[in-house]
Amino acid sequence: MKLEKLAFNIVNKTMKIGQKPNPEFLKINKKHSWMKGSFTIDFASKKLKKSKKATEKFLKKYEDVDYGPLLIRKENKYKVKNKIGMVVKVLHHPDNKELAHLIRKECWKKGAFASLVESDMGVSRELYKLSPIDSLRELPKLTKLVTENIDATIQLEVRDWSEWSKGIPTSKLMASQQVSIKLHDISDKKKTPWVLVGWPHKKTAKENGFPYSKLEKIMFECIDYSFSKDIQELVKKYTKAFKGKKIIRIVSDDGTDLTFSLKGRHLNADTAFYDEKRIKAGDVGGNIPTGEIFFAPIENSANGTLTIPISVIPGEGVAEKLILTFKNGYIVKNTAKKGKGMLNKFIKNNGKDSNKIAEFGVGLNKKAKFTRGEIIIDEKIFGSIHIAIGWNKGYGGKTNAVSHLDFIKDLRNCNGKVYADNKLILNKGKLVTNLNKK
Repeated sequence: MKLEKLAFNIVNKTMKIGQKPNPEFLKINKKHSWMKGSFTIDFASKKLKKSKKATEKFLKKYEDVDYGPLLIRKENKYKVKNKIGMVVKVLHHPDNKELAHLIRKECWKKGAFASLVESDMGVSRELYKLSPIDSLRELPKLTKLVTENIDATIQLEVRDWSEWSKGIPTSKLMASQQVSIKLHDISDKKKTPWVLVGWPHKKTAKENGFPYSKLEKIMFECIDYSFSKDIQELVKKYTKAFKGKKIIRIVSDDGTDLTFSLKGRHLNADTAFYDEKRIKAGDVGGNIPTGEIFFAPIENSANGTLTIPISVIPGEGVAEKLILTFKNGYIVKNTAKKGKGMLNKFIKNNGKDSNKIAEFGVGLNKKAKFTRGEIIIDEKIFGSIHIAIGWNKGYGGKTNAVSHLDFIKDLRNCNGKVYADNKLILNKGKLVTNLNKK
């Protein structure tokens, strides 16, 4: 997939970046409803019942950039600027700098403004290593102001190293938790749209023991397919099947038997296209590659066991054959054939509610293939489901944890079944057409 096409799709099709109502126009229009379109100085003078000189003085302040500017004057005519450009934050890794710059150009074409921020997991490690613990607890005013004034966030995958936090004291990793929660709160209340765009990092491929050329091919095929009509139809089909379901039970031959409730929770249909209806419902974020339906389960409802063949534990490494035991929504016990203790360390480092069920999703991207840990692809595999723990406040849940960790389970190779309200709905990953079948 050409990067120019991807940048165009992200800006124009997914995020619909462009202009937004000028808040100054909304304010003044309540008092001076005549101030719209374009008008002459004589017309304004008559409406304000002021002399021409007094009218010019009144209108002059609205030509200032602090107001948008709201008014643009040409000779004796004023044009009302009722819209201004959106402000977009683009977070990117050094490897995807070219795509970040192309996204910025697309934003400019739409009259929007893009701020580029470069980072990677090495930068995060240095931050925690070098910063005094007290400074990690601070929320800089600039960071808060930026978060309060961003209209959309585009994040090009910066996670390139799963073991980045090894050796850093837990006290330091936990010190910034309240800052993260506060920033999450600001974004969630504003319903700031965001998208996370996957990227095939060489470092990640090497760490996971996966050929980079293969990872790159899978990633971009998945991304290209994300904008197809086929995936949109598939998402609609599965949305219809799962909508209104209350109790979910997942079982498989590897010992999995997990039950939880979706009662009253919104079904999020994840395609590459955002709209006002989706954002209003609270689903303000998504991934590219896309292709899933997902819910925020009732947080205290999960009980049972879930077996996961392989999982990347952020900051710790890759664990194999994880067996998770849930009780009243929380993971209360876990074991692993490889990477024992990794998940416990992750939960300890991320604090409150990082071990609480957060998501149930069904993968629907037919181009996705298993990558040994590239979660943004693996969770979209057609025939798979995923369970996440931690944060879910941004898509219909109530948990405002600092982390969100997905566990992917391919139902096709373990005789996996999903029941909804005691009826078989997924059999080995495929939708059951006769939903009365037990």
